[in-house]
Amino acid sequence: MTTINNLLELYSIKGNVASGKIILFKELDNKNLDYDEIKDKVVEEYQIMNKKHFVRSWKEYMKMKKWISFDV
Repeated sequence: MTTINNLLELYSIKGNVASGKIILFKELDNKNLDYDEIKDKVVEEYQIMNKKHFVRSWKEYMKMKKWISFDV
């Protein structure tokens, strides 16, 4: 797989919605929050997805994480 070097590449590969989630997770992950803290922020505080959706989106982020080579 190709390394993703910027936001434009991420959006062109994953689309708007998935890219937005990946960027959010990357930003929270960069703040050294653990899985449970990120889950609480996204599900409870921000209320942008339910628990099942979070788990599915987080797994997708973890698969993509190693291919993203830029900071948000």
